[in-house]
Amino acid sequence: QSIDINHPDNLIGKVISHHGGEVEVEPEDSAQDNIHCKFRTNLGALVCGDHVIYRENDIDPSIIAIQPRNNLLRRIDGFGNIKSVAANVTQLLICLSVEPEPNLFLLDQFLLSAEQQKIDVLIILNKVDLLPEDSSDPFSLESIYRSIGYELLYTSMETQQQIDTLQQRCINFTNIISGVSGVGKSSLTKAIL
Repeated sequence: QSIDINHPDNLIGKVISHHGGEVEVEPEDSAQDNIHCKFRTNLGALVCGDHVIYRENDIDPSIIAIQPRNNLLRRIDGFGNIKSVAANVTQLLICLSVEPEPNLFLLDQFLLSAEQQKIDVLIILNKVDLLPEDSSDPFSLESIYRSIGYELLYTSMETQQQIDTLQQRCINFTNIISGVSGVGKSSLTKAIL
């Protein structure tokens, strides 16, 4: 059965979370509440950030089409398969921390992906309250990355250092936060929200 994507009952929204067989959609009309929608498997993989066309009804609101993506971030899962992570991202927050010590090779991989997908980058060094007082350029981030044009923020949930700046820096972007386990992604996400 063909679907008329220009039907007057169709609505436009953005996928903001994925829950197995359904997704939460933020309607384009900000006066409406978010809605949980089913989706057809023939649409392919839906990811956060996808702009979708959906139809609301009393029984099962459902997504009927995915609009063209500006970009698509992917990663390799533990089995070596490529997995789509997010679409239409405009800013990648790369979260490092004092402990565990930053892996600059992994940082470079994140930067390469962002450059390829034309996504703005903000590098965050979290847990800076753990640094010694005399630390002027921890992990050479200033000399390597700021010198080639990347923005750096030094944050601490303990002292709230630059948390306000981080919140402001996320406004008007579709953000994704990346980093290894233990760097404080969850705490920073809660602070941003």
